[in-house]
Amino acid sequence: MIDLIAPPNEIINHLCQSAHEMAKSKGFHELYDYINTHGWSKISPDMQVKLFDAADQAQLARIMSEVGEAVEALRHGNPPAEKIEGHTHVEEELADTLIRIFDYCGAKGYKLGDAVIKKMEYNAGRPHMHGKQS
Repeated sequence: MIDLIAPPNEIINHLCQSAHEMAKSKGFHELYDYINTHGWSKISPDMQVKLFDAADQAQLARIMSEVGEAVEALRHGNPPAEKIEGHTHVEEELADTLIRIFDYCGAKGYKLGDAVIKKMEYNAGRPHMHGKQS
């Protein structure tokens, strides 16, 4: 369970770890597991990097596909969610997007919560529209 008294960065970091553990238990990290357990000595270091890069790119593509599903939901009038009661389809797809982001960050050991807080603090000091014209 999530401690809602904890600082926001700790909550996000916890969600990353939890999402990763769930995704791993559902088989979403089998490529990483295979790479880690099958004869690294037979694979050149250059190929090892390429395999991990390909796995990372696949994970990021899955994140992008969830955003695409949210766009599609908007195109169809944002009907009620299909799998979670009391929410819109866009909310459902954005939740999937966050879960995939949390999973990826959990897998990589990224401290997303800390990065989000620091980035929001940085953005607070930026000019309107970050100095760009609309």
